[in-house]
Amino acid sequence: MGVIGDNPSYPVVDRTPTFATVVGNFNATDYRDWATWTAVSFPVGWMSGAMSGPGIRVPAMYASGLIGGLAGFMWAYQSSGGRLMGFLPNEAEVRSAGR
Repeated sequence: MGVIGDNPSYPVVDRTPTFATVVGNFNATDYRDWATWTAVSFPVGWMSGAMSGPGIRVPAMYASGLIGGLAGFMWAYQSSGGRLMGFLPNEAEVRSAGR
């Protein structure tokens, strides 16, 4: 368990959320961000591979897409966890928790 140096600015719904809780709390914005990171990564990989040579375009595209997909998931996870722990605006989470 890490040490958090800041005090939450919003109501705390879950001080120490589990992986399942954070992923279960993903909202439409989190899924949109995840999909955007993934979708943007494929053409970036294609273009960077094209600069290296024609034989590397497709492998670079897939590698970049995988990295972008993981980055998008981490972005969504951080946003969802931040809302649960009270570091980001969390009106919907507070409402659903009955507080």
